[in-house]
Amino acid sequence: HGRGAYVVPLMRTGGASEGKFDFPQEALRKPAFSSDEQWALLSDTDAPLDESAAAAVAIVAAWIGVSISEDVSLQAPRAD
Repeated sequence: HGRGAYVVPLMRTGGASEGKFDFPQEALRKPAFSSDEQWALLSDTDAPLDESAAAAVAIVAAWIGVSISEDVSLQAPRAD
């Protein structure tokens, strides 16, 4: 972050990601390429984990300019 990199803090995990341990407060601010809903899912401990993970993926995809499907599955493939 100090070198101009974007950070996607998974604030729901606690610790530095939620601003403790001198984590830079600037890194906790929602970037313009993230929706309010996506950003809120990063800190919502009551939200399903797959929704928070999908929000993180969507934020990174928006940052790098990649279009992803709305129904991206984050589940591991089943072993047959």
